[in-house]
Amino acid sequence: MRKKISAFLFLALLVLVNGCGVQKLARLKECNFSFGKVTSVSWAGIDFTKVISDYKSLDLSSLAKVTRAVASGDYKVRVGLTLNASNPNRKDAGLAGFDYILYYKNEKVGAGESLNSQDILIPANGERISIPLSLDVDFRDLVNLKQLKSAEGAFSLVNSILNIGKSNTDFQLKVRPHVRIGNQTVKSIYLNIN
Repeated sequence: MRKKISAFLFLALLVLVNGCGVQKLARLKECNFSFGKVTSVSWAGIDFTKVISDYKSLDLSSLAKVTRAVASGDYKVRVGLTLNASNPNRKDAGLAGFDYILYYKNEKVGAGESLNSQDILIPANGERISIPLSLDVDFRDLVNLKQLKSAEGAFSLVNSILNIGKSNTDFQLKVRPHVRIGNQTVKSIYLNIN
């Protein structure tokens, strides 16, 4: 009899934990995500968040770095941005992190994962928060595009990343939110963020 009660309590606890997990995923699925702002863009040792209007405004040192990067085929760009998140539910949503895929003109240019040691809380009732995200993007696969065959074209592409969230852009981000359920991380579905 005691074993039956223990087994029943274990099953009840398992159903409860799984039910909470389903509710967490459902709350997260209802959340709205959008581009916030670009906080940093660096390529070839140049911080593009500083005001640089065009390729011709680069100083000689930066111009040499861009030219060297193009000549060596180094198209690795690090982008810091924020995602806006709001939760229309009556209960807070917890976010453990994201998988992400970044596209440029429908070509995949980057993918990765950003996990947090503690959940990010997305408050209930529509309050909007900003979530920092760091993306590593390698445009090397796109060097066949005409605009990437010159230092000026590559500079223009990297500089256009700064317009993400401000105006129309050829970039699209897909994120797949993660929820922590017990000691496990469960992945939701991919969401498009244009």
